[in-house]
Amino acid sequence: MNQYWGVDADPTAQGRIKGARPVAVLDIGSNSVRLVVYERHARSLTPLYNEKTACALGRGLAQTGKIAYENIDRALTAIQRFALVCKLMRVGKTFVLATSAVREASNSKAFVDAVEQIMGVPVTVLSGVEEAHFAALGAISGMPDFAGVVGDLGGGSLELSPIASGHDETGETHELGVIRLQDDSTNVPSKAQVLAAKRLKKSKLLKGQGGAFCAIGGTWRSLAKVHQVLRDYPLHMV
Repeated sequence: MNQYWGVDADPTAQGRIKGARPVAVLDIGSNSVRLVVYERHARSLTPLYNEKTACALGRGLAQTGKIAYENIDRALTAIQRFALVCKLMRVGKTFVLATSAVREASNSKAFVDAVEQIMGVPVTVLSGVEEAHFAALGAISGMPDFAGVVGDLGGGSLELSPIASGHDETGETHELGVIRLQDDSTNVPSKAQVLAAKRLKKSKLLKGQGGAFCAIGGTWRSLAKVHQVLRDYPLHMV
């Protein structure tokens, strides 16, 4: 690995732009921790590395108000490896973002401090509205003409953001993440369905007006794959 990505790596090697250093994003979610390293900071991003580890930081949070210590250990172990990857790939700048589980847990400060020590950069803990905003920016970046609602479904929450004319407006956040629903419904699908319907009634963006919906996140992809199997869809890819 060091031969290609190490400190002495050739910056003109395949996948590299001369004079530009890679940019990394570490996303600490309620279900997984993901590192993506991009070729450089640009309008059109080219990923060089993409890996995630399931850490389930949000598991049991609704009941205890804390992140389980075994899940913290799992996350920190993964982040230590990701920090090494960033070093070997000669990353120039790293952004570390944390979402639902970290912003809600009463014991998140010690975890954030540990992450900052490992990564050497500050951790930005996003609010639900900020999550919705960044999800919308991602949709606009890939689909500049998109108009409708973006839905980012993670482990701890669902963020909704309206987009029109290339701009997003103030979004919403709802306690509808897959881990959250599993815990709150004690893994009973019928109960989860009732909880989801009840919580979505609070949304001002989902009032049956129709329009386009952009689904962001691995949970949506998993649901799409299940739908493909149930419908015997000929292409097994999402």
